[in-house]
Amino acid sequence: MKNFLTIALALIAVAFTSCNSNSDDPNQPDVYTDFATLLTMNSEGCTFQVQKDANSDAVILTSKENIDKAAPNTFKVGMRVVIMYYSESGMQYTGGPIQLLRITTTLGEGAPVEVSTSEKTNKWASDQITMYMVGRTGDYLNFQFTHYGTVNVKECKLYVDEETLDDEYPHLHLVYEDKNDHMQSTSTYAYYASWSIKDLWARPNLKGVNVYFADLVNQGPVVIKKTVLTPME
Repeated sequence: MKNFLTIALALIAVAFTSCNSNSDDPNQPDVYTDFATLLTMNSEGCTFQVQKDANSDAVILTSKENIDKAAPNTFKVGMRVVIMYYSESGMQYTGGPIQLLRITTTLGEGAPVEVSTSEKTNKWASDQITMYMVGRTGDYLNFQFTHYGTVNVKECKLYVDEETLDDEYPHLHLVYEDKNDHMQSTSTYAYYASWSIKDLWARPNLKGVNVYFADLVNQGPVVIKKTVLTPME
């Protein structure tokens, strides 16, 4: 994926080495950034699964970094993360060994979307955000957005509206809420988020989803079709 946010992250990020993607050195490898699923981790390293876009083949990336030692009790197998890395092959989405530069947690962590209603969620009440990207990779729906507020997140969930569950295009609602701790300083923070839509995507009558979120600029839903990737970037 491309155009990842570079402003302050309000998530746990672990860096393993410094990098300078703006270097003029022609011998410096390209730095890649992707949403990924953490498949394995132990003292000898970790493996990730990544996909280029909606229906592309998944590839496996392997790293020698001990991420649990670097950040104990932060990461777990099956979690959705965002990784920055060099590929030893020199190409993205080919699989194989990588040099892991940074790994970042995501909101949602790859959990399944939750079924709810407008009544239960106070009409999908959410703090205002600025959405930069909505896109599907395989079984997951991924987001990049910013929010002006404190660094503390009270809630961030992706709901499917129970009343539209059997529609050809069910409604998904991203609900974000800041803790509004007035003792904390405020700034603009960037977030990555990812949820599993595997069960929803398997429904036989489904043709896609309409994704709603509280963005003052982008008022309409983002439509993610089942057969065609239509990300907002």
